[in-house]
Amino acid sequence: MFSSSRITRVPPLFLSSINTTAYVFENCSMLKTIDGLKFDGQANSTSFFKNCTALENITFNGKWQAYITLSDSPLLTRASMLSLFSAMADYSSSSSGKSATLGSVNLAKLSDEDKAIATQKNWTLA
Repeated sequence: MFSSSRITRVPPLFLSSINTTAYVFENCSMLKTIDGLKFDGQANSTSFFKNCTALENITFNGKWQAYITLSDSPLLTRASMLSLFSAMADYSSSSSGKSATLGSVNLAKLSDEDKAIATQKNWTLA
């Protein structure tokens, strides 16, 4: 969708009923802010933010149900990660949860209490 563009900011975006979610923001190396991101799909979204090295701020809306990888975005704010955790679908009553790969740099910004918001919903953080 925005792959390899030179955008720096994205207004609120609602992605619904799309079949292919891979690489939505791939190689958007100048992207710093996404003012609102709502994704109703359950598809794998691990490549949404591939090589988004300048990404700092994301506001997540709705219920995030998909796997996600943000490890290529080491500048991501704690507030952005907490926004994701708040939006994460609750899989605590399910035998299998989902995973969010944040990377060691981003994980180091979070307290144990912050991480518990996600892990109590049966999400694995890596």
